[in-house]
Amino acid sequence: MENRDAWLFVFLLGVLFFNWPLLDAFRDHLPVYLFSSWAGLVLIIAFLAGRNARRPKQGP
Repeated sequence: MENRDAWLFVFLLGVLFFNWPLLDAFRDHLPVYLFSSWAGLVLIIAFLAGRNARRPKQGP
């Protein structure tokens, strides 16, 4: 998976997590859902950023 594809996937996952259908589905446990989905997105972003930092730079 290319780096751009991974970041696009994370963005779309965030849009899905914090949009109406899922927020309404977890209405009874909304604070737990919001915190856990936010923490999950932060972990995914940290993984992608770390993977990107370890990749050797390509340049002229």
